[in-house]
Amino acid sequence: MRGSRVTAVTNELAGERVDIILFSEDPAKFVINALAPAEISSIVVDEEKHSMDVVVDEENLAIAIGRLGQNVRLASELTGWELNLMSVEDSQKKHDEEGQRLRQLFMDKIDVDEEVADILIGEGFTSLEEIAYVPINEMLEIDAFDADTVNELRSRARNALLTDAIVREENVENVEEALLNLEGMDTEIASALGDARHHDARRARRPGRRRAGRADRHRGRARAGSHHEGARALVRRRAGRGRAARSSRRAPTRH
Repeated sequence: MRGSRVTAVTNELAGERVDIILFSEDPAKFVINALAPAEISSIVVDEEKHSMDVVVDEENLAIAIGRLGQNVRLASELTGWELNLMSVEDSQKKHDEEGQRLRQLFMDKIDVDEEVADILIGEGFTSLEEIAYVPINEMLEIDAFDADTVNELRSRARNALLTDAIVREENVENVEEALLNLEGMDTEIASALGDARHHDARRARRPGRRRAGRADRHRGRARAGSHHEGARALVRRRAGRGRAARSSRRAPTRH
C-alpha cells in the first residue's frame, strides 16, 4: 500500500510526523529540498564560511522559518550548512552594502578609481587575495583590462597583502604572551589588540603634539591628491586601452 512504510515508521515513533526529503550531491539543491514546500528565490553559497544566504519572498518566508524557527533549524542540521534566511529586500540591501564595502576596499588598498573597482566587483572579485592570485588568464578575459593593467593590479594587490601581513605581525608582537595563550585567541584578535595598544602608547608619548595649521593641511592634501590621481590615471588609461583594443571582440562567457 502506498505510504505504508512511512506509516509504519510513524506508528513506531508514537505518531511523530515524518518528512521525506530527496537527497542531492549539490548542497544548494539539497537545501532547497530540505526547505520544501517553501519556494526559494535564490541561494548564495559561501563555501569558506560553510553557509548559505537563502532568499525567499515574503509569502514563503514564514513557511521556510517554521514555528519558532523549527523548519530552518532542522534543514540546517540535516544538510550540515549554516542557513541565513532573508527576504528579497534584505538580500538586495546586503548586496548593496557588500558592494560598497568592496568598492572602498579596492579603492583604498590598490589605489584605483571607482570605475575600476566596479569592474572588479562586477567580474566577481571579492578580496585582494583573488586579485593577487587568481589565474592570470581569468583576468585577461576582462575586456576592460589589457595585460599591463592586469599585471599592475595584481602587483598592487600582492603589495597590499604583504603590507597588511607585516602590520599584523608587528601588532601581535605588542601583545603579552599571557593574552596570546588565552582560549579563543587568534592572530586577528591579537593583531587588533596590539594595534590598539600601539596607538595608545603613541598618544601617551606625545601629549603636546600641535595640530597642523591650515597651510600644513593644504600642502599635505595637495601632495596626497597628486600621488593618488597619478596612480589612478595610470589604471584608467590602461583600462581604456584595453576596452578599445577589444571593442571588436565578443566578450567571453563566464561560467
